[in-house]
Amino acid sequence: MLSRLSPKEIHAYHYSPNKHVFLGSVKLRDVPGALANASAAVADLGLNLIESNSSSDSSTGVAEWGFFADAIDGHISPSWVEKALKKTPEVLDCRVKGAEGRVVVDTLHYPLMLSIGAPAILIRKEVFANMLKFVVETFGSGGKALVFQLGKAAGEKDGTDLKNEIGEERILENLPELVNLYTAQGWGIPELLELSFEPLRATIRLDDCFECKARNSIIPASNFIRGHLAGLAKAFFDKEIECVETKCVAKGDSFCEFEAVENFHTR
Repeated sequence: MLSRLSPKEIHAYHYSPNKHVFLGSVKLRDVPGALANASAAVADLGLNLIESNSSSDSSTGVAEWGFFADAIDGHISPSWVEKALKKTPEVLDCRVKGAEGRVVVDTLHYPLMLSIGAPAILIRKEVFANMLKFVVETFGSGGKALVFQLGKAAGEKDGTDLKNEIGEERILENLPELVNLYTAQGWGIPELLELSFEPLRATIRLDDCFECKARNSIIPASNFIRGHLAGLAKAFFDKEIECVETKCVAKGDSFCEFEAVENFHTR
């Protein structure tokens, strides 16, 4: 499964000890060809793009392109890059910073934003997984319940935001695709194996589950993901579910699998 996917790098900084490093933020008109022309202007200077990202605001017709790049030629300065970019017709404004053989941290883009317009933070997944593991190992059954509730609150918030953006009537028809948000967010690679509504019942397989992958356990180790699925069900369908992890990589299975069933006792 993983071999069919390409990694997506998110650069908070770039370091190249033997090259000049550049960081840029470019405002340009959101028209076809604008980004291609801007990146061509950078390439014509001899800069090699290391990381690139862009976003646009349909209400203003303005897009933003951010990039890290480096170059062997020590005569290229950030001001040269800015001048070259500003000669491109679609570019409205730009800022470029750089350094020779030093770390350049992205101080031109803040806050980090999800596509729904919500601010976000970056955290290494092994750090987050170890935080959850610490809570469970320190507080036992109480820790498991706490991590489950944290996941449920996150799932309910995520589900509510999606419902507000997409529309309640479109959630069901887009559900097989929406489950892939676990992949887009780096949590694992999901597969919706079963889904029925009367009563609500679902089976979800998750390869490379961040919560369980680095664990060794005689029992299933997921509490946060189980809670997140329960929170999504609450937001999407206004139903409480019982979510059980029936297979888990932490106890030697090749993938994690979750059974979610409507809980009639809580209605």
